Amino acid sequence: MAFTGFETNNKQKIVGGSLNYSHPKFFSDVDFTIRDAGNYRAGGGQEIQYSQFTKYNISAQAGYKVKEHQQIEASLIYDKAVDVGYPALPMDVSLAKALIGSVSYTRHHISPLIYQWETKVYYNDVTHVMDDTKRPNVPIRMDMPGWSKTAGFYSMLQGTFNRHDWKANLSGHYNKSLAEMTMFSNTPNEKDMFMLTWPGVQTYYGDLFIEDKYALSDRWNAAFSAGLAVHNNNIYNQFGLESLRIFYPEMPGSKVRLLKRLSASVKHDAANWIYTFGAAYGERAPSVSEGYGFYLFNSFDRFDYIGNPDMRNEKSTSVNASLAYKRPLLRPKLVARTSI
Repeated sequence: MAFTGFETNNKQKIVGGSLNYSHPKFFSDVDFTIRDAGNYRAGGGQEIQYSQFTKYNISAQAGYKVKEHQQIEASLIYDKAVDVGYPALPMDVSLAKALIGSVSYTRHHISPLIYQWETKVYYNDVTHVMDDTKRPNVPIRMDMPGWSKTAGFYSMLQGTFNRHDWKANLSGHYNKSLAEMTMFSNTPNEKDMFMLTWPGVQTYYGDLFIEDKYALSDRWNAAFSAGLAVHNNNIYNQFGLESLRIFYPEMPGSKVRLLKRLSASVKHDAANWIYTFGAAYGERAPSVSEGYGFYLFNSFDRFDYIGNPDMRNEKSTSVNASLAYKRPLLRPKLVARTSI
C-alpha cells in the first residue's frame, strides 16, 4: 500500500506506505511515513511563526510461530524529526531522534497450573536537541541537547489454581540520562557558559509483582496484588556530581530506594447490581529531573528549579467504591474515589 497527501493550511506534504506479508508460521509488517510542513495559519490568515516541522518514521514488526503454542515477535521503530518549531516557546527542536526495539517470546498451555509465559527484552535510544539558532534578537543563544538510553526486560507468568486466577511478573531496566546546556556569549572575548542539566544519571530498577483473583463464590470475587521494587540512582559524571554538591555538599553519588505497593478489592455481582470496593497504596521514586535536575525552567511559573536528591518517595493511598446497575439496554454506573 502507498499513500500521499497535501494540507493547504501549512503546505504539509505527506508520503507513506506499508508492506505486509502473512504465512501460517510467519508474518511481517513494514511501514514508513514522511511529513514535511511549513508554518500554519490561524483564523483570519495570520501566519504562526516557528510552527514548521519535518518528520520521518519507519517501523518493522515480524513474528514466527515456533510450535502450536509458542511464538516469537520482534519490532523495531526509527523516528526522526528535524527543524521542529514551537511557537509558544523561546526555542525550537533541531533534532528529535528515537530508536526503539524489542523481542518477545510467548508460550501458552504450559501446564494445568500455568497457561501463559511471556518474556520481553527491549531497548531504546533517544536524542533530543533544542536550540534557538533560528530565532532573531536572542540575548544569549543556547543549545540544549539531551540523551537517554534504556534497556530492560520483563517475564510474566499467568495461571489458574482451583478458584485462583494468578499472575507473577519479574521486571527490570537500566537507564542512562545526560543533558547539557551551552550559553553562547554575544560579547567578543567573553567565555561561553556550560552546565549539565541532567548530570549523567544511571538508574537501575528491579521489580517483583504478584496478583491473585479469587472467586469466593459464584457472585463474590476478591483481588489482591503486591509489588516490591529496588531503585538505585548513580551519578557517573563527576562534573555533574560536583555541580549538585554546590547546593548539597554532603550528597552521595549513589542512592538506593525501596518501593512498595499493595492493593485489595472485593466485587459482588448480583442479578442486576454490581458492587465493588477497593483500597490501594503505592510509592514512586523521584524522576531524574525531580531528583537531579540542574536549573530546569518551568514555563508555568517562570522559575528555575534544582532537583532534590534527598526527596522522599511519593506515597499515595486511595479508596474507591462503585455501584452499577445492568439491564440489556442500560448500564449506569456510580463511582466514588478518594486519594491521598
